[in-house]
Amino acid sequence: MLESYIDKLPEDVREQFKADIAGLVSIKNREDAAKLISENPHLKSERDAIISRTTENYALKFREEKLPGIVQDEIKKLNPPKDPKDQALAEMQAELAKMKRDALLKDRKAVAMQKLTEAGLPADLSDFALDEDENVFASKIEKLTGLKAWRDAEVDKIAKERFGNQKPPVGGQNKETPRMSLDKFNELPLNERLAFSKAGGTFE
Repeated sequence: MLESYIDKLPEDVREQFKADIAGLVSIKNREDAAKLISENPHLKSERDAIISRTTENYALKFREEKLPGIVQDEIKKLNPPKDPKDQALAEMQAELAKMKRDALLKDRKAVAMQKLTEAGLPADLSDFALDEDENVFASKIEKLTGLKAWRDAEVDKIAKERFGNQKPPVGGQNKETPRMSLDKFNELPLNERLAFSKAGGTFE
């Protein structure tokens, strides 16, 4: 055993080491060898290096050969493969839930469009009201239809600012009726278009 350690020593210290241990007591058992190694710095260093290399090699082999299999086994334990019947049932339930949700939102979109149309608001705003929760849906509808009062107030304000109190006469028009070209009308913001129409404006 000692000879194997001596052979691993650097050549520049090997002979000196042999000379150093020439007068030592002979090694008779494992305990004597362990004591010699622990007391001799050269042997102790070589032993530590061998242990370190062995440990690193074992760890590398474990990571490459055994660890992937262990990880896969743990994944299977956490996510066991589903029975084909259970998988098909889960997919069917998900599809039914989606169909039910789509049908509900379609009905509520129709309700929202009707409410908005009755309030004189664009039906396209209906998408902002959609919600699966009935109370949330009702609250959104209430807020959207409440825009009518704000819009009417804005239109009245703009109409008065731009056109004063001019109103078209019944059955015809006079020189006080607001007039503008269609091109100029198309350049106006939406609220000013509404104000122009409310004031009875006509196109040149």
